[in-house]
Amino acid sequence: MKATMNLERALSAAVAAANAAQSVLLEHFGRVDLGVEFKGDGSPVTMADKAAEREVRRVLGERTPELPVFGEEQGDDAPEADLTWVVDPIDGTISFVHGLRFFGTLIALWDRREDSVLVGVLNLPAMGEMFSAATGTGLLLNGAPHQTRPRTEGRTLVGMGDRAQFLASSCGDEFALMCGAHPYVRGYTDAFGHAQVLQGGLDVMVDPGLKPWDLLASRCLLDEAGLTMRRRASQGEEGSEDAILGRAEEVDSMARLLGWG
Repeated sequence: MKATMNLERALSAAVAAANAAQSVLLEHFGRVDLGVEFKGDGSPVTMADKAAEREVRRVLGERTPELPVFGEEQGDDAPEADLTWVVDPIDGTISFVHGLRFFGTLIALWDRREDSVLVGVLNLPAMGEMFSAATGTGLLLNGAPHQTRPRTEGRTLVGMGDRAQFLASSCGDEFALMCGAHPYVRGYTDAFGHAQVLQGGLDVMVDPGLKPWDLLASRCLLDEAGLTMRRRASQGEEGSEDAILGRAEEVDSMARLLGWG
Protein backbone atom coordinates (compact mmCIF):
# COMPACT_ATOMS: atom_id res chain seq x y z
CA MET A 1 0.00 0.00 0.00
CA LYS A 2 1.33 3.42 -0.93
CA ALA A 3 2.32 5.55 2.07
CA THR A 4 0.43 8.80 2.52
CA MET A 5 1.20 12.06 4.28
CA ASN A 6 -0.12 15.60 4.56
CA LEU A 7 2.50 17.21 2.35
CA GLU A 8 1.81 20.78 3.44
CA ARG A 9 2.51 19.79 7.05
CA ALA A 10 5.54 17.77 6.01
CA LEU A 11 7.03 20.64 3.99
CA SER A 12 6.51 23.02 6.90
CA ALA A 13 8.27 20.56 9.21
CA ALA A 14 11.23 20.18 6.85
CA VAL A 15 11.65 23.96 6.50
CA ALA A 16 11.52 24.38 10.28
CA ALA A 17 14.10 21.64 10.72
CA ALA A 18 16.42 23.23 8.13
CA ASN A 19 16.13 26.57 9.95
CA ALA A 20 17.03 24.88 13.23
CA ALA A 21 20.10 23.31 11.62
CA GLN A 22 21.04 26.68 10.14
CA SER A 23 21.29 28.25 13.59
CA VAL A 24 23.73 25.55 14.67
CA LEU A 25 25.80 25.71 11.51
CA LEU A 26 26.19 29.48 11.46
CA GLU A 27 27.24 29.38 15.10
CA HIS A 28 30.07 26.98 14.20
CA PHE A 29 30.97 28.25 10.73
CA GLY A 30 34.37 29.93 10.51
CA ARG A 31 35.70 28.37 13.69
CA VAL A 32 38.94 26.40 13.61
CA ASP A 33 38.09 24.18 16.60
CA LEU A 34 35.47 22.07 14.82
CA GLY A 35 36.59 18.71 16.18
CA VAL A 36 37.11 17.22 12.73
CA GLU A 37 37.13 13.42 12.51
CA PHE A 38 37.36 11.14 9.48
CA LYS A 39 34.90 8.38 8.70
CA GLY A 40 35.70 5.03 7.09
CA ASP A 41 35.31 6.44 3.58
CA GLY A 42 37.74 9.27 4.35
CA SER A 43 35.08 11.99 4.47
CA PRO A 44 35.25 14.48 7.34
CA VAL A 45 32.64 14.91 10.04
CA THR A 46 32.57 17.68 12.64
CA MET A 47 30.80 18.46 15.89
CA ALA A 48 28.64 20.80 13.81
CA ASP A 49 27.42 17.92 11.57
CA LYS A 50 26.39 15.96 14.63
CA ALA A 51 24.78 18.90 16.44
CA ALA A 52 22.89 19.99 13.33
CA GLU A 53 21.49 16.50 12.76
CA ARG A 54 20.37 16.37 16.40
CA GLU A 55 18.47 19.62 15.86
CA VAL A 56 16.87 18.37 12.65
CA ARG A 57 15.80 15.17 14.39
CA ARG A 58 14.42 17.14 17.34
CA VAL A 59 12.25 19.38 15.14
CA LEU A 60 11.06 16.56 12.89
CA GLY A 61 10.27 14.48 15.96
CA GLU A 62 8.12 17.30 17.35
CA ARG A 63 6.40 18.12 14.04
CA THR A 64 6.01 14.61 12.56
CA PRO A 65 6.43 12.13 15.43
CA GLU A 66 4.95 9.32 13.33
CA LEU A 67 7.88 9.40 10.88
CA PRO A 68 11.34 7.89 11.40
CA VAL A 69 14.57 9.60 10.33
CA PHE A 70 17.41 8.26 8.20
CA GLY A 71 20.38 10.55 8.81
CA GLU A 72 23.93 10.51 7.54
CA GLU A 73 25.43 10.78 11.02
CA GLN A 74 23.01 8.86 13.27
CA GLY A 75 21.76 6.18 10.91
CA ASP A 76 18.37 4.79 9.93
CA ASP A 77 15.72 4.61 12.66
CA ALA A 78 13.48 2.20 10.74
CA PRO A 79 14.91 0.59 7.58
CA GLU A 80 11.62 -1.24 7.05
CA ALA A 81 9.47 1.92 7.03
CA ASP A 82 7.85 3.03 3.78
CA LEU A 83 7.92 6.75 4.59
CA THR A 84 11.03 8.21 6.18
CA TRP A 85 12.84 11.50 6.48
CA VAL A 86 16.34 11.47 4.96
CA VAL A 87 18.79 14.05 6.30
CA ASP A 88 22.26 15.34 5.45
CA PRO A 89 23.04 17.99 8.09
CA ILE A 90 26.04 19.36 6.18
CA ASP A 91 26.38 18.51 2.51
CA GLY A 92 29.75 19.97 1.67
CA THR A 93 31.59 19.41 4.96
CA ILE A 94 34.94 19.93 3.20
CA SER A 95 33.82 23.45 2.26
CA PHE A 96 32.51 23.99 5.79
CA VAL A 97 35.78 23.06 7.50
CA HIS A 98 37.75 25.24 5.06
CA GLY A 99 35.62 28.27 5.87
CA LEU A 100 33.96 28.31 2.44
CA ARG A 101 30.27 29.17 2.20
CA PHE A 102 29.43 26.41 -0.30
CA PHE A 103 27.71 24.01 2.11
CA GLY A 104 24.09 23.12 2.69
CA THR A 105 21.56 21.07 4.60
CA LEU A 106 19.45 18.53 2.71
CA ILE A 107 16.15 17.12 3.97
CA ALA A 108 13.85 14.81 1.98
CA LEU A 109 10.69 12.85 2.64
CA TRP A 110 11.18 9.52 0.88
CA ASP A 111 8.63 6.88 0.04
CA ARG A 112 11.06 4.00 0.08
CA ARG A 113 8.65 1.42 -1.34
CA GLU A 114 7.75 3.56 -4.37
CA ASP A 115 11.19 5.22 -4.54
CA SER A 116 9.51 8.62 -4.84
CA VAL A 117 10.46 11.83 -3.05
CA LEU A 118 7.51 13.80 -1.71
CA VAL A 119 9.30 16.74 -0.05
CA GLY A 120 12.71 18.27 -0.61
CA VAL A 121 14.63 21.08 1.10
CA LEU A 122 18.07 22.36 0.13
CA ASN A 123 19.24 25.13 2.42
CA LEU A 124 22.43 27.15 1.93
CA PRO A 125 22.79 28.84 5.34
CA ALA A 126 25.75 31.08 4.50
CA MET A 127 24.06 32.20 1.26
CA GLY A 128 20.64 32.94 2.72
CA GLU A 129 18.95 30.69 0.14
CA MET A 130 16.53 27.89 0.91
CA PHE A 131 15.04 25.87 -1.95
CA SER A 132 12.00 23.82 -1.00
CA ALA A 133 9.17 21.90 -2.61
CA ALA A 134 6.58 19.21 -2.12
CA THR A 135 4.89 17.25 -4.86
CA GLY A 136 2.73 19.69 -6.80
CA THR A 137 3.96 22.94 -5.19
CA GLY A 138 6.48 23.99 -7.82
CA LEU A 139 9.93 25.13 -6.76
CA LEU A 140 10.10 27.63 -3.90
CA LEU A 141 13.02 29.89 -2.98
CA ASN A 142 12.81 31.33 0.53
CA GLY A 143 9.14 30.39 0.53
CA ALA A 144 8.18 32.16 -2.71
CA PRO A 145 7.57 30.59 -6.15
CA HIS A 146 10.78 30.52 -8.16
CA GLN A 147 11.42 30.09 -11.87
CA THR A 148 14.67 28.61 -13.14
CA ARG A 149 16.32 31.17 -15.41
CA PRO A 150 16.23 30.39 -19.13
CA ARG A 151 19.28 28.96 -20.84
CA THR A 152 22.02 31.43 -21.71
CA GLU A 153 22.67 31.09 -25.42
CA GLY A 154 26.12 30.43 -26.80
CA ARG A 155 27.63 27.94 -24.36
CA THR A 156 26.82 25.09 -22.03
CA LEU A 157 28.01 25.62 -18.48
CA VAL A 158 28.78 22.29 -16.81
CA GLY A 159 29.17 21.66 -13.08
CA MET A 160 30.90 18.66 -11.59
CA GLY A 161 31.58 16.92 -8.32
CA ASP A 162 35.16 16.69 -7.12
CA ARG A 163 37.61 14.70 -9.24
CA ALA A 164 38.13 12.43 -6.23
CA GLN A 165 34.46 11.42 -6.49
CA PHE A 166 34.91 10.44 -10.14
CA LEU A 167 37.98 8.33 -9.35
CA ALA A 168 36.33 6.64 -6.35
CA SER A 169 33.33 5.80 -8.54
CA SER A 170 35.46 4.41 -11.41
CA CYS A 171 34.43 7.39 -13.57
CA GLY A 172 37.88 8.74 -14.33
CA ASP A 173 37.47 8.18 -18.08
CA GLU A 174 34.13 9.97 -18.00
CA PHE A 175 35.73 12.90 -16.20
CA ALA A 176 38.26 13.19 -19.04
CA LEU A 177 35.54 12.86 -21.70
CA MET A 178 33.44 15.59 -20.13
CA CYS A 179 36.34 18.01 -19.77
CA GLY A 180 37.51 17.25 -23.31
CA ALA A 181 34.11 17.92 -24.86
CA HIS A 182 33.12 21.02 -22.85
CA PRO A 183 35.36 24.08 -22.44
CA TYR A 184 33.25 25.44 -19.57
CA VAL A 185 33.40 22.81 -16.82
CA ARG A 186 33.42 24.19 -13.31
CA GLY A 187 33.76 22.57 -9.89
CA TYR A 188 30.53 23.62 -8.22
CA THR A 189 30.19 20.63 -5.92
CA ASP A 190 27.71 19.21 -3.42
CA ALA A 191 24.43 20.90 -2.54
CA PHE A 192 25.80 24.22 -3.79
CA GLY A 193 26.19 22.79 -7.29
CA HIS A 194 22.68 21.36 -7.21
CA ALA A 195 21.39 24.79 -6.19
CA GLN A 196 23.10 26.38 -9.20
CA VAL A 197 21.30 23.89 -11.45
CA LEU A 198 18.01 24.86 -9.78
CA GLN A 199 18.80 28.54 -10.36
CA GLY A 200 19.59 27.81 -14.01
CA GLY A 201 23.14 29.15 -13.93
CA LEU A 202 24.48 25.65 -14.53
CA ASP A 203 22.92 23.89 -17.50
CA VAL A 204 23.97 20.43 -16.35
CA MET A 205 25.94 18.84 -13.51
CA VAL A 206 27.64 15.44 -13.28
CA ASP A 207 27.85 14.18 -9.70
CA PRO A 208 28.97 10.57 -9.05
CA GLY A 209 29.06 8.47 -5.90
CA LEU A 210 26.07 9.95 -4.07
CA LYS A 211 24.33 8.40 -1.08
CA PRO A 212 20.56 8.78 -0.53
CA TRP A 213 21.03 11.77 1.77
CA ASP A 214 23.06 13.54 -0.96
CA LEU A 215 20.53 12.97 -3.69
CA LEU A 216 16.91 12.60 -2.60
CA ALA A 217 16.05 16.22 -1.82
CA SER A 218 17.32 17.33 -5.22
CA ARG A 219 15.14 14.76 -6.98
CA CYS A 220 11.99 16.44 -5.65
CA LEU A 221 13.29 19.97 -6.24
CA LEU A 222 14.34 19.25 -9.82
CA ASP A 223 10.98 17.69 -10.63
CA GLU A 224 9.13 20.72 -9.30
CA ALA A 225 11.45 23.08 -11.21
CA GLY A 226 10.77 21.29 -14.51
CA LEU A 227 14.33 19.96 -14.64
CA THR A 228 15.48 16.36 -14.74
CA MET A 229 17.95 13.83 -13.35
CA ARG A 230 19.44 10.65 -14.78
CA ARG A 231 20.69 8.09 -12.25
CA ARG A 232 22.57 4.83 -12.32
CA ALA A 233 24.06 2.52 -9.70
CA SER A 234 27.60 3.63 -8.87
CA GLN A 235 30.64 1.40 -9.16
CA GLY A 236 31.92 3.05 -6.00
CA GLU A 237 30.64 2.55 -2.47
CA GLU A 238 27.70 0.17 -2.11
CA GLY A 239 24.32 1.92 -2.06
CA SER A 240 25.56 4.97 -3.94
CA GLU A 241 24.42 6.38 -7.28
CA ASP A 242 25.89 8.52 -10.05
CA ALA A 243 23.72 11.38 -11.26
CA ILE A 244 23.43 13.82 -14.15
CA LEU A 245 21.07 16.69 -13.41
CA GLY A 246 19.91 19.80 -15.21
CA ARG A 247 17.96 20.88 -18.28
CA ALA A 248 16.49 17.82 -19.99
CA GLU A 249 18.22 18.31 -23.34
CA GLU A 250 21.60 18.92 -21.65
CA VAL A 251 21.19 15.88 -19.40
CA ASP A 252 20.39 13.70 -22.42
CA SER A 253 23.38 15.09 -24.34
CA MET A 254 25.73 14.48 -21.42
CA ALA A 255 24.39 10.95 -20.93
CA ARG A 256 25.12 10.18 -24.58
CA LEU A 257 28.62 11.62 -24.32
CA LEU A 258 29.42 9.56 -21.21
CA GLY A 259 27.85 6.40 -22.62
CA TRP A 260 25.10 6.01 -20.07
CA GLY A 261 22.84 4.30 -22.65
